Amino acid sequence: MRAYIIATGYFDELLPIAEHSPQPLISLIDKPVIQHIIEGLVELNVKEFDFLLYHFPEKIEAFLGDGKRWGCTFRYHLVKNPESAFHKLLNIWNSTDELTLVGNTSEIPDFRILFDILISNPIKAIEPKTTIFFRNHQDNLLNSVKQWTNWGIFDRELVNKFLFPANSSIDDSTVASAEKRLLELYQEGYLSGIDIDSIPLCSLKDFASESKSVLAKHHSFISLSRPENDPGIWISRNVTIHPAANLVPPLFIGENSQIASRTTIGPNVVVGANCFLDENSNISNSLVFTGTYIGEGLELKNSIVYHRTLINLEIGTTLTVTDDFLLAPLIENPFKKWVYHLFGRISAILIFLLISPIFIVIYIYCAISQKRNPISCKPFAKIPAEYSPESWKNGKLYYFKSPDNIRNETDFFIYSLLPGILSVIKGEICLVGLPPRTREEILQMPFDWRCSYLRSKAGLITEEIVTHGFGANEDEKCASEMYYIAVENNLHDLSLINKFCLRLIKSFFFEI
Repeated sequence: MRAYIIATGYFDELLPIAEHSPQPLISLIDKPVIQHIIEGLVELNVKEFDFLLYHFPEKIEAFLGDGKRWGCTFRYHLVKNPESAFHKLLNIWNSTDELTLVGNTSEIPDFRILFDILISNPIKAIEPKTTIFFRNHQDNLLNSVKQWTNWGIFDRELVNKFLFPANSSIDDSTVASAEKRLLELYQEGYLSGIDIDSIPLCSLKDFASESKSVLAKHHSFISLSRPENDPGIWISRNVTIHPAANLVPPLFIGENSQIASRTTIGPNVVVGANCFLDENSNISNSLVFTGTYIGEGLELKNSIVYHRTLINLEIGTTLTVTDDFLLAPLIENPFKKWVYHLFGRISAILIFLLISPIFIVIYIYCAISQKRNPISCKPFAKIPAEYSPESWKNGKLYYFKSPDNIRNETDFFIYSLLPGILSVIKGEICLVGLPPRTREEILQMPFDWRCSYLRSKAGLITEEIVTHGFGANEDEKCASEMYYIAVENNLHDLSLINKFCLRLIKSFFFEI
C-alpha cells in the first residue's frame, strides 16, 4: 500500500516557531513529527510515500532524503496553498492503486489500530472499503459532531464518484470542504469510521501538552529512541550532567546537551539536543528546543524556549530576548563561519586591486559629470538574521547609479558591482547571494518567502541576475531565490560568478 502524507507544515498557532521550522520537523520529545509517522507506517510494511509540501519544503526534503534510510521510496510534491492539498493529491493519485492510505502530519494516529485493519483483517473484506479515523478524545465524546483526524484508507472509486467528482473545483477540494463531505458520506453509510487514539499537533499548546502526555506514558503507541535511565527519566547519548544538578521526573534530555551545577529540571520538561543549561537555572513544565542556551539563574515555568524566543503558555505572550546571557542560540562551527567570511573579504580585496584602474576611471568620470561625490549608499538589513525585526542590523551598499536604473550586465558591473565591492571588503555583504533588501522591503515579502530569505545571505551577484537578467517578474524572482537557498554552497557560488562573467562579456560586445 502507498501512503500519501500531507505535510504542508504551516499553522498560525505554531508561530513564532513556524518562522524557523515547518510543523513536520518540530520534535515531539526526541524525533520530528514526520519521523514518528514514517516509522509507524514502516511497521505496517508501507514502502512508498508521497509527501505534499508547502512550508520550508527544502528543509523537509533535506531531512528525509530519498527514503533509503527506512528502506522506502519517497516522492515530493509542492503545493502553492496548503488548503489546496487535496486538489493536488487528486492530480498525483496513482490510478492503479485501489486503496491508498492518506494522512496529515497535523496528527499522529495510533498505528496499532491501522495494523489491526491493514494486516490482521484484510481491508478488502470490509464494507464499505473506505475507512476514516475519528479522534477518540474526551471532547469528542461531548461533541455530537465527530472530529476527523485527517487520516483514512480511501477507495479510489468512492473518492472519484462521491468525494471529489470530475467536475469539482479547487474550492470544492480544500481541506475544510473535504472534511465536511467525508462526515456527510459517513452519515450516509458510504464509508466506515473508527475512533482511535491520536495526538493532535497543530499548535504550541498541543506540543507542550502532548509532550507531557507522552512522558507520562499516556500514548503507548509513541516509542522513544532510548529506554529510561531511571523511572520517568530519559537521557540521550553524550549528555553531561553535573552531580549537583537536580532531575525531577518525568523529563527527557536530548543528545550532546550539558546541565550545569545546581540546575533543577522537571517535572514535565523536554530539553532538545545540543542545549546548555547554566548554573542555578530552574526549568519545569517547559520545552527547550534544540541548540538553546539557558542563562545562569533563569527560572522558566510553563514555557517554550526556542533560541532567543521565549513563549509563556500561561498568559500567551511571546518575547524576543536580545541579552546573550539570558537566552541565545548555540552556533555550530563559529570558526568555520569566521574563516569563510574572512576568505570572502580577502577575495574581494584581490578583485578590487585587479579592477581598481577601471574603478578610478569610472569614479573620475562620474565625479566630473555629476559634480559631486558619485558614490551613494543604500541601507539594507543584514542576513542571515533572526525573524524578529528588532534584532536586524543595518549594512550599507555602495553604488554609482541606483539599482533601479540598471539595464544590463555592463551597467550592473560599472555602476553597482565596482562600488559594491567596497561593501564586501567591509564584511557587510557577500559577493554572491540573495538581493539585499531594506527592512521595509523584507516585511512586505510573503511570509514563506521572507522566512527563507532571512536564513540565507545577501550578495551582489544573484541567481536572478544570472538566470533571468534584469527583467524578472515576481514569480521568477521568488523561484530564483528559493532555488539558490536550496542549493547554496561554495561551488554553486563559483558557478554563478563564472556564468555572470560570460553574460558580462556578451553584454559588453553587444553594447559595442
